[in-house]
Formats: sequence, C-alpha cells, structure tokens
Amino acid sequence: MRAELTARSDSTVMQYDVDRLFSGTPESSPARLPKGLSTVTMDVVVARLRELAEPCSATSLAEDVGLSRVSARRYLDHLVKLGAVRVELRYGDVGRPEHLYRWAS
Repeated sequence: MRAELTARSDSTVMQYDVDRLFSGTPESSPARLPKGLSTVTMDVVVARLRELAEPCSATSLAEDVGLSRVSARRYLDHLVKLGAVRVELRYGDVGRPEHLYRWAS
C-alpha cells in the first residue's frame, strides 16, 4: 500500500488526507469514493478549492475545472461529508440561497 499526504506549505493535515492515508487502498483506487466519482477528478477539484481565497459556487468551480455543475456539486457534497469542505449559504432577494464552498483549513 502506498499513500501519501498532499504537500502543503503550512504543513497542516486535513481529514481528507487522513481518510486517504488510512483507507487501506492505494490512492489511485476509487474504492472509497461513491459510485461515479473519480480519484483523478477529485484531486483536480481539491487542488482548485485549495487555491481559492474566496468561497465559490458549484457553477464557478465547474467552469474552472471543466465539469458540469451537477458533477461539481457531487464532488463538493462528498467533500462536505468528509469534513474537508465547508458550505455556507448566500441569500439573495428572491429564490433559493446559493451554496458557497470553501476548503476547510
């Protein structure tokens, strides 16, 4: 088994990293992800979230990484369940609130 923590300049370890390290499967194995989610795409989504200084919507993340909004939302929802991403709501004048996602640091 080979699992590594993702290198960060501040040397913090996130729950996402711990889960990957102790999953008992190689990093490239999608066994710990829900059906339909890819490890490679998850890594792209995580890398982009870590780069952002401000929270983003699923739509803006989808545009940034080249996914559909629905796919981006599935990855974000999974990361929220893991505790790696925080979600906040922005209420407008009319309609549903917008979900904004931020890497939990």
